[in-house]
Amino acid sequence: MTWLTAAPRVAAIIPMLGSAERGDVLAAAAGIDRTLKSHSCDWFDLQRNIRGAGQGATYRKAPKPPGLPPKWSTMPNGERKKWLCLLDSIADELSQFERGFLDKLAEFVRRPYPLRLSPKQITLLDIMIAGAWRRGLNP
Repeated sequence: MTWLTAAPRVAAIIPMLGSAERGDVLAAAAGIDRTLKSHSCDWFDLQRNIRGAGQGATYRKAPKPPGLPPKWSTMPNGERKKWLCLLDSIADELSQFERGFLDKLAEFVRRPYPLRLSPKQITLLDIMIAGAWRRGLNP
């Protein structure tokens, strides 16, 4: 017997691992262990097959969040900093111009006096935030 014959039974037992009852979880783990052994498999076979299942898989885009994307001008300062951190974390997906803009903005944020952005800079931030928001990213 092989993993292919054990997979349907293991798949049927796996949801029991999410039970709130400790005994159900232990019984499910024991059931998976017995099923694997009866099919000449072990937990490492299960792990290899779960990992391999994701290779070559296609993923759907994240669903568009409801409503409109947030705007820089209406955000509290704490939210602005979270968005800047998020944009910085995806900097490799931004254009060279956008990355340069974020780097320059980071310098200004560190200064002790208040940050004043031009309308053009605010529009660029709104565009970058909206792009991240449409991809399902949110700090």
